[in-house]
Formats: sequence, C-alpha cells, structure tokens
Amino acid sequence: GKINYYLGKKASSEGRKSRYPETDFCANPELICTAPESREMRWVTSMFEWTERVQTYDDGEGWNYMRKLKDFVDYGLVDFEFLEATGGILTQGCHDPPCAGSGKRVDGGWGSGSVHLQEERVNNFKTVLVSLEAGGEEALLRAVMKYFTDRTDIMNSQVLRSQTPQGQLYPSYRYQLPDFLSALTYISETGVGGRKFYIGEPRVAEGVRYGIVNAVLFLAQAYKEAIQYDACDENNWELVNDRFPISNSCGQLGMSYQDMHCRADEAFMECPVDGQMAQVAL
Repeated sequence: GKINYYLGKKASSEGRKSRYPETDFCANPELICTAPESREMRWVTSMFEWTERVQTYDDGEGWNYMRKLKDFVDYGLVDFEFLEATGGILTQGCHDPPCAGSGKRVDGGWGSGSVHLQEERVNNFKTVLVSLEAGGEEALLRAVMKYFTDRTDIMNSQVLRSQTPQGQLYPSYRYQLPDFLSALTYISETGVGGRKFYIGEPRVAEGVRYGIVNAVLFLAQAYKEAIQYDACDENNWELVNDRFPISNSCGQLGMSYQDMHCRADEAFMECPVDGQMAQVAL
C-alpha cells in the first residue's frame, strides 16, 4: 500500500509525483519483479523499505540507528553487534530480538522473534565491505585511535609508567598518550621515507585488529627500551666488572657505534663525522 501511495498509480491519480505512474502495486504486487521497469523497481522499493524501517529506527531509550551507524563507521567498522542489531530492526522491528509484539497476532506480527540466518547476514556484510574496501585506511586509523583512547586509564597506569632506581613506579614524564597518538597518526598517514606504520588491513573484515596488535608489540618493546626508565637517550645498561663504565657510550653489547654506517644505497643520508664533537655528562 505505501509503495503504491508514494511510488505507484495511486500517487499519480491523486496528483502527486510518482516514479511509476502506471503501476498499480496493490492490484498486482508481482509487477515489482515483472514490470518493464522492474530491474530498477526492485531496488527502489527495497531501499524505500530500508529508509522507512531501518534508518528511522529509534527505540526511545538511546538506541538510534543513524547515530549507531556513524559510530560504527567512525570507530573502524569493527563492532559487529551493530550488524546483528540491524538485522533485528529490519526483520523483527527492534534492535535486540525477540521484540515486544513478536508473533502473528499483532498487526501481522514479525514472525518467530529471531533473525533468520543472522550469521549469514553478518558474513555478507563483511564480504561486501572487503570487496568494496569501504573501510579504508582512515577508518582503520580512527579505530586504532579509539582503541587506545578508550583505554587511557590503562595506558597511563600500566603502560606509560616509569620506575625510579629503587623500583617505585610513576606516570612517565617523557612518554604520554597524546604524544603517542599524534605520532602514530602522522607516521600512519604520511609515513617516513616511504614507510608507514602498519595499522591493519582495509580489505579484511576486522583487519584493524592486526594494526592494534602491531602497535601493542611496538609499545612492549618501547617500554623495555625507554618508557620503563623515562629515558630518551640510550641507557647505560651493560655491566663491566660490576660497574657501568663510561666506555659504554662508545658501544654496548658488542657494538662499536663509531663504525656503524648506513647501507651502501643509503650512504648519502649519513651525517658527516665531526672529529671535534664533544659531549658532557653530569
């Protein structure tokens, strides 16, 4: 009835703009599949149902489809509970079936109260998402940012913390979350030397998880190398005769810093040697 009222013969006969003025959907619903315009018609009618039933959904208690849709995209397309909720709205009339009014006795009802082939609906979305690359690197980056931002307290209390020589822990002075996120954004988007920090797979459903694990692995190494000591320069950590000698500044763990060079194809990037350089340590 609504299709005929808005799109079909009834709209035309009552003087309203009609996409299919000669089509009486009430008299012959099968025209959606058999009319000359049916190749477009089936899309238009199904999209109309989507706009009316799904896009306008609001349960009055805080669950709004359009808001949830934007959150889903902004946070990296990884909350697949949203997809399940959408299937519930479309087929059952609410985002968390079984819904009030399920069954045939209320205005025709919504059927069994469960979403038919729910898992397939979710998998179909993933397939289309991957095929069209709808997620993209920007969505991945937003998801990574949100992952760490949502865990600000954990990052500050368990990751970005340093320790005194006596082993007492304190919030790191040199390594803080906003700076980490700023750097991650830059090197993920712009990169350095043609290389970008890996933040996941835009062509793989839930591919952001790869990027998150990559960042966590980086943080684990950074903690041991620098965050733990709240240090920016290299630490003097190789004991020689139970002491940390000043000679470690020339090389530790079998390395000789003065003999280090770039690869031949990168030699042009080396800093010129300053034979008069002097450093002072306190």
